[in-house]
Amino acid sequence: MVARQCAKRQKKTFKKFDANVTKATLTKNPVFLNHCRMVGMYIGQMVELLDKPVELEMLTHQVAINHLSMKPNVGAAYFDPFQEKFTRFMLETLQKPWDDPLIKAWDKFLMVLTGKVKKSEKMIAKSQKCTVC
Repeated sequence: MVARQCAKRQKKTFKKFDANVTKATLTKNPVFLNHCRMVGMYIGQMVELLDKPVELEMLTHQVAINHLSMKPNVGAAYFDPFQEKFTRFMLETLQKPWDDPLIKAWDKFLMVLTGKVKKSEKMIAKSQKCTVC
């Protein structure tokens, strides 16, 4: 239930395209499709950086900065529903059971990335509060 409420709030955050339309309409929207490509690109970069933890940390920090600077602010709380939807998408697309190692690996990977983005968000918020310290 919480994920559905958050998903509704998520849809309202998109200002470059109307996310409150049917899936068929949304998947024909070039702005939405570009957003999907960008998300895919970032996920691909993060996979490539799994063996380079410093660079991975920098990239997840940049993702946090990018989302926090959006109007309206899109904090890391929106990443949990993304993880859930992405995992569900993989289950349906690959037609694999939940306990399949590939599904579990992707779910854990996204959970770790979400945690890193949340950690960066907290660091950013803390540094902004202390700008006059």
